[in-house]
Parts: sequence; structure tokens; C-alpha cells
Amino acid sequence: MISTVMFEQDIPQPKPVGAVEVEGGRVYLHPGQFAVATSACTITTILGSCVAVGLRDAVAAIGGMNHFLLPRAHVGQASLRFGDVAIPQLIAEVCRLGAEPRRLEAVVVGGACVLDAYRDRPSHVGRQNVRIAMELLGIAGIPVVALEVEGQNGRRVVFHPHTGNLVVKVL
Repeated sequence: MISTVMFEQDIPQPKPVGAVEVEGGRVYLHPGQFAVATSACTITTILGSCVAVGLRDAVAAIGGMNHFLLPRAHVGQASLRFGDVAIPQLIAEVCRLGAEPRRLEAVVVGGACVLDAYRDRPSHVGRQNVRIAMELLGIAGIPVVALEVEGQNGRRVVFHPHTGNLVVKVL
């Protein structure tokens, strides 16, 4: 079954803000969105300094991906546009669908410095986004099995959470 969120006992509950439906087995993520699925699907996005984290439980065949713009939310902000909100939310949703936290594996893509004016800065926003993703996945004990980050170019990402296949095209 393909859906963004399944709830116990089919009790109608609101979809989390930023969750998108996986229709026809395909979804395109905009910044500040995520999608999770329990069957074969394709999740696609385009990244510059933004980062996408894909998660998968190979045994349960459950996974998903997010797309966030900035590393940390300010106090009182709970938007999926921030990595420190988007990553825990993605973990929670795939686990709610039946994934086991100990079996999760991650892919991390993005974090480029696409603007010449910022390339000489040691901590540009793309690098900060990658850093928060790696930090939070490490705290959660989720191994990163594919990493395609930083550089100067954007990327087109195609993730198949059911199989773990990841295709990244540098733009």
C-alpha cells in the first residue's frame, strides 16, 4: 500500500503538515515536504544547498524521504523546512508505518554551495545542512549507506525506498 501515513486501526487522523501523498507510485518533493511509503514507489526532488534524507527498513520494505532548506529551526518553529524538525519527523513516520529503528539505513544527498559568493566560507548553509543530517542520524543510530554531498552543483535525486536504489544526477 502506498501512502504518506498509515495509522493504527484506520482511525482517521490528520496528515502531518508537509506530508505528501504518493500517487501512482511517484511523488515530487518540494522544500519542506516528506513522503513515506509501504510499497514500491519513486520519490524525486531537486537540491542545491538543501538536503534530502532518505530512510529505508529493508526487512519491512518501508521508507521515505524529506527535503529541508536550513539546518535548525528557531525556538517555536516546527516547520519541516528545518533539518532538526524534518529528520526526526521522517524517522517517526516510517516507524509509525512499521519500520524498526534498529533496521533503518539512510541516504543523504545535497548540501552544495551553488553561489560563488559563499564558496570561500568554511561553513556555508549547504555544509551546515549536511552536518545536521549526519549529527541527527548518528544520534539515532542510523547508518548512512550512501552519501552524495557538498560540491558546487545542484542535484536531481530519485529514491526508491522499497529497494534502496538511489540515482543522483549532478546538474
